Amino acid sequence: MDCKFIPDGPQLWKNVFLCGTELEQLSEVYGIRWDFSHLDTSLQSGDLSAAKCAKDKVYLFGQTEPQMVPLADGSTTVVPIPVILAVATDVPLPAKLGLNSVQMEEEKVVDMAAYKMEWAPL
Repeated sequence: MDCKFIPDGPQLWKNVFLCGTELEQLSEVYGIRWDFSHLDTSLQSGDLSAAKCAKDKVYLFGQTEPQMVPLADGSTTVVPIPVILAVATDVPLPAKLGLNSVQMEEEKVVDMAAYKMEWAPL
């Protein structure tokens, strides 16, 4: 994300692609009211703001982490919790992805372009 253009508002995190999250889980992720106001504050006036990162670009990367959550009736359910990482740097980020899953024998490194992905402003 280029420091000169920073979208604002409490839903900023929803503009970040959640890498590795299955499409059918997105409605579950977005159905919960997550509080990312600290991210908005940091981008607008904090450590990731244009004033603090004049030479750097800020990149956001998103994913979900499945967590077992207890329910009121004593049962449990798995909830995909969104995780947003912010990187401020003057060095271009690598255009590679490491793919791994329990079904794969080893990690596979691929170009982001193969999945129509790139580091770009929001």
